[in-house]
Amino acid sequence: MKRRLAVPILLAAVLLLALWWRHPSPRVHGVPGDSASAKIEAPAAPSGRGTSPIDSGAGHGGAQRLRLRVLVLDKESGAVLQEAPVYVSANGQTTWDVCREGGVVFDLNGNGGEMDVSIIAARAMDSTIWEIVTAHASPALPETLVTVRLGSGSTARVHVEGEDGKPIDGAFVEICGQSAGPTQEGREWKAKGRTSPTGDVEIPGIDPGHVSAIVVQAHKYVGTGIDAPECMVAFSSRLIVRLAQSMRVSGQVVDAAGRPISGANISYRETIVFGDWRGTRTIDGYPHVSSAGDGRFEFYDSLDPGATIEVHALASSYAPGKSPPAAVPESGSTIDVRVQMRPSGQLHLIIHDQLGRAYSGAVVVRPDGPSDRDWQHLKTNEDGELLVDSLDPDFSYVIEAKPARTLSGKKAGGAIELEITKPDANPHRLTISLPE
Repeated sequence: MKRRLAVPILLAAVLLLALWWRHPSPRVHGVPGDSASAKIEAPAAPSGRGTSPIDSGAGHGGAQRLRLRVLVLDKESGAVLQEAPVYVSANGQTTWDVCREGGVVFDLNGNGGEMDVSIIAARAMDSTIWEIVTAHASPALPETLVTVRLGSGSTARVHVEGEDGKPIDGAFVEICGQSAGPTQEGREWKAKGRTSPTGDVEIPGIDPGHVSAIVVQAHKYVGTGIDAPECMVAFSSRLIVRLAQSMRVSGQVVDAAGRPISGANISYRETIVFGDWRGTRTIDGYPHVSSAGDGRFEFYDSLDPGATIEVHALASSYAPGKSPPAAVPESGSTIDVRVQMRPSGQLHLIIHDQLGRAYSGAVVVRPDGPSDRDWQHLKTNEDGELLVDSLDPDFSYVIEAKPARTLSGKKAGGAIELEITKPDANPHRLTISLPE
């Protein structure tokens, strides 16, 4: 009887010893810089982004679990930077989570061995303060602890003034650089500020090592950008930026009788001459202004001295108008133009196939031949009708129907040239039959 009981007791003791060997008591890890008594317990892995394991892809059954804990601290105070984003890359895969009071835990699938892990930690999402570290995770440890200490950054000081030395109030200052991201290349970030009446602005929390340029813009002035390393003086003392004044373009929009036209949208075309053998280059500008009640408008932009400029105007019930070409003088001068507009021609189109079925689809209305007038991309209603406005009576136009469905069993479409006549009280009504 005693011999029979001894065998089960011996087997139970061996089993308990094996269980103890596979699950030893957790090892205590001290936080660097703290006393030896400080420790971090090993709580359950938090739910969310960080619980997604990084798999080596080299099998499932035999993969060993490696636990990585990342703690992000403020370099000055030593406090934990909660909600600081942490990106972990291993085996060609990346995951991320945010730091909490006890750090952030990542479970890694290490296929039977050690691995190097790349870690990017930032003070906040899209922060300019971030750091890249490399850790070595080993299955011999219950977990690998990595502590990243991040500073609060430096303050950029910028002073903006005009060519006359007077400070510019409200200048827009933008510091561009690279932020932490899922890869070491990161992504672009921008820290912004506006100057005070003294022309000064301070933008704190910037890591100069991650700055690529400082861009300065101001209303009525030509913007500029200062690349690194020239812009680094903003962090050691003060960066002084001097802006040239933009060209002022003003004018009035009127009808044939000289009466002002309000609400006309203003744009311009600048033509730059490079010489006989190099030809010219045109630049279209859209200052986002419209004429006031007295037909007046003004805008500021950077124009090339020696070029010519034409100001264009678009208004409802008027044909597109433009000013005569004006020469661009030296920077800081004013160009004054006059834009005359005429009542527009109109077309009332009814489009159907040869069986009389209405065509509901896209229609393009464009001038015939070379022209700087804009094309109109329109669409007929369900009855195949379309009212085309703002047409110049002196131009011929091509109407192109581009149906998205088959009519009469064949794809319907075509281009019809129309001669626009002088407008009268009633819009012209035309019926267009699309060919089979």
